[in-house]
This record gives sequence, C-alpha cells and structure tokens, in this order.
Amino acid sequence: MEHDADEVAHGIMNKLNMTFVTPLDREDIHALTCALDDIMDFIEAAVDRMALYEVAKPTEEAIKLCNILVQATEQTVKAVYGLRDLKKPEPVREACVAINRLENEGDQANRMALSKLFQMHDEPIEALKWREIYDQIETAIDECEDVADIIESVLLKSA
Repeated sequence: MEHDADEVAHGIMNKLNMTFVTPLDREDIHALTCALDDIMDFIEAAVDRMALYEVAKPTEEAIKLCNILVQATEQTVKAVYGLRDLKKPEPVREACVAINRLENEGDQANRMALSKLFQMHDEPIEALKWREIYDQIETAIDECEDVADIIESVLLKSA
C-alpha cells in the first residue's frame, strides 16, 4: 500500500508540474501530498519493525496507539475529501479539530506506553523494540496533525 501511495504522490507531482491552473495553491497541494505520503511511510515503518523484530503479538499499548491512528486517518480522509467543496468548510474544520484532539491522545498514550516500557527491567531488548515501534506509530499520528494544519491553512486562504 505504501508503494501505491508513492505512485499516487508521484502522479500528483507530475500533474502539478504540467497544470497551469490548480484548484488550490501549488505549494499547498505539494505540502499536502508530501504530508499524506509521510503518514504512509511511518505506518509502513512501524509494520516493518514489527516484522523485523518478529513480534508475536501486539501489546495493549500498541493496540491503543493503533486505534488512535485509525481514528486520526479516518478524520484525515474526511478533511481531505472536504476540500472538494470549500464553500462548506465546517465539516473540514470539525475533522481537523478531531485530528488535533487525537494527536494529543496519541501523545498521552505514547507517554504511558513508554512509562510502562521503562518498568521492563528483565526484558530490555523487548523494551527497545517496542519503544521504536511506538515512536513510529505516534509519528504517523503526528503526521495526521500536519495534514490538518495544511488543510486549515487552505481554509483560511479560501475564506
């Protein structure tokens, strides 16, 4: 899926270079494309690490972070699709607010997960593995907030 997303991003960039008039500022389209690609990159990185580290089953903390990530990506999809009708910005704003709230939840969940890892005195290697996986998931959530910030900027310009 990440490779498919890369292909879409390259296609957008190619069209952006060939299109004279765009529905949004070129810089915003570029930034939005890059930020969306970054979400996919960090999700792939988390999954790759789980495979590389031969993780047998996810921790409760990983499940919680992934649930937050799923919600954040769902809101990201709503916000991006909402850009099709800038005359109705309220649903887009609501999605952006939800993404920001979820990013805060992700930060808190990541801190709690890390706190629990530091109590794993008898399994330091497992703690290191999970710390890296948690960081990738949390960064993917952060990238959703970056998308929301770009979209809010687009809304300001269109008002």
